[in-house]
Amino acid sequence: MTSVVEKRHVSSEKVSDVDSSAVDGTEKAGQCITGKAIDGDTSDDDLPIILEYIPSKLTLEKKLHIKIERIDDCDTAEAEMHCQNNQPETSLYSLDQLLADHNEDVKVRAMVVELKNKNTSPLQQKFLNGEDLLPEHKAELEKMNAVEKKICKLHPGEMIFDICQFKSLFSFPESLTLTSCGFLPGLSRTDQAMLSLPPDQLLEFLSPELFRIVFPAISSQEKFLTFIFYLLSISPDFRISHRLHEILHVVLHGQLSTWTPSTFDVCIILCNYGTLLSNICPDHSLFNFSETDLMHRFVKPDSTESCHATSQGEDASTTEKKLPRGYETFNLKLITQFVTDSLAVRSENYSPQDCLALTLMHRFVKPDSTESCHATSQGEDASTTEKKLPRGYETFNLKLITQFVTDSLAVRSENYSPQDCLALTLIFLRISLDHKLSDGQLSWDFELYFAAVINAVAPEHWNNWVKDLCGHLTYLTSDHHNTVYLVGLMPLVERGHLLRRVLSLAFMLEFLPSSDGAENFLEPKVKYSLNFLKALQINRETDFYLTWSIVHLLESSVGPDPSEAEANDLLLMIDFLQQKSNQIRDSIYQVDQIVVKDQLIWLISKLKLLVKGLGKGELFDSVIAPVMVEHVSNLPEEESEDETNMDTSERESE
Repeated sequence: MTSVVEKRHVSSEKVSDVDSSAVDGTEKAGQCITGKAIDGDTSDDDLPIILEYIPSKLTLEKKLHIKIERIDDCDTAEAEMHCQNNQPETSLYSLDQLLADHNEDVKVRAMVVELKNKNTSPLQQKFLNGEDLLPEHKAELEKMNAVEKKICKLHPGEMIFDICQFKSLFSFPESLTLTSCGFLPGLSRTDQAMLSLPPDQLLEFLSPELFRIVFPAISSQEKFLTFIFYLLSISPDFRISHRLHEILHVVLHGQLSTWTPSTFDVCIILCNYGTLLSNICPDHSLFNFSETDLMHRFVKPDSTESCHATSQGEDASTTEKKLPRGYETFNLKLITQFVTDSLAVRSENYSPQDCLALTLMHRFVKPDSTESCHATSQGEDASTTEKKLPRGYETFNLKLITQFVTDSLAVRSENYSPQDCLALTLIFLRISLDHKLSDGQLSWDFELYFAAVINAVAPEHWNNWVKDLCGHLTYLTSDHHNTVYLVGLMPLVERGHLLRRVLSLAFMLEFLPSSDGAENFLEPKVKYSLNFLKALQINRETDFYLTWSIVHLLESSVGPDPSEAEANDLLLMIDFLQQKSNQIRDSIYQVDQIVVKDQLIWLISKLKLLVKGLGKGELFDSVIAPVMVEHVSNLPEEESEDETNMDTSERESE
């Protein structure tokens, strides 16, 4: 028994020796093959040494007890059969398994795309519509049904200006010039110099410092200021625009002239931004001009343009060169045909040198190159023209125009009639809704304008003016959120608060039924707001976005200082608002409902403060200030800064 064990032990040692020797030989051979000789030399003389360490086929067969076949000696078909027979029957990464996994991934991706696109099947659509469901299941689905939020922070606005029609009436220096604005030069050198200056030098000439010196020498001062006002509206340079704006302010506040921009000037500037007069103010009876007058204000015949160019010190031929047309193709065609016939009939008249010259000239005359030269002569490249995208008006230009009209109404209110104030108010209310201004970047400027225009209306014309304003509100917008924005533009002054109440009641009349007519809103009362609140319905079909806007209008219609006689109406409003708030349930799936309910609760708290402050003077002094004092008195007392510093110094001394 022991002999058998010893033999097995000896045989295992032999096998291990064979394996180790084979591995060692293979490793040494591998080192030699990879360029690492045993003695560290990597020259070509070591090739026999490398071969010594590669075991032969017979040695490996004897030591490993296997038979090695050379596949390359067999045919290709036999080699493929040999490789297939030697492969394991089962593999974790077989081709079939990988293909099946790929098909599964394709199906999963298709399902994801279908779910994202919400392409539901008819059976799924039937389930989503609530068909063939029990009542309790329908109620559960309705409870968990999430509705997309519709209430937005910014008003949607409207399309007022078309950017593709920007500068459709006039542009500088093509059509907007001193002469086109009616400027008549006098005998002074200042007038002659301004007419002879090129456009770029004229802009540099218009500086406030120089303007104070030369303005008394200008003949047609009002026409010159009109030209500056028009140029201010379209100047693309921010620096030049502010210089022009400062020049106008020097004239306005320096008592140099009584000129102010007219309603016609404001309308033509806004129409030049890409709109029509009927779009910004449909009631043309407010103007003493028509839309046709605006469209043809800067249209001049060719003869007038040539005279205009001559008056500016330019020749008519110079004006024609500004717009080159190039040669006519039919002229070149006839010339080419006649030269061809001349060469065919009178070839003896042309030497070889002449033929070579004509051939070279014909080589470079091509329609494409001519067209490109024509485009270059106009100062434009074809690719550059295609890449130009219209930007429309610049907001800083409109901002400066609004500011100057505001200052003109404040300083020269006698130049504007109540009809002009009404037309300008409707125009600026309308353009404030433009999409480009929906972020409220000019809200403060519009609010200052409305503060100036309502102060420009005389007290004896105020009631009729407000009545006419309410009669034109339907032309402004039909969106409820836009009405909230327009009401918020009214200034927080006495007349501004009154306009807020009147406009809120007039706008709510478009969305809610009421027994009160618009003529009653000239003297706004809380009972009118209460009637609108009674007509407001809260149910499953309620448009909470519209309700949100109506609650805002209700808040503005009450005003900041109701009378003591309206205390009962205020209490009734609080009760109705509480009922409306209780009808709205809180749900994380109905975000708009939560927003409207919070708004109702906030309005209830505000009305309660108004009720407490009735008959006690100002609301802040009578109600809010005592509450703040009581709140501050209930705060825990803190050590004063001096005591704290003393304690700190004592600790440091210790």
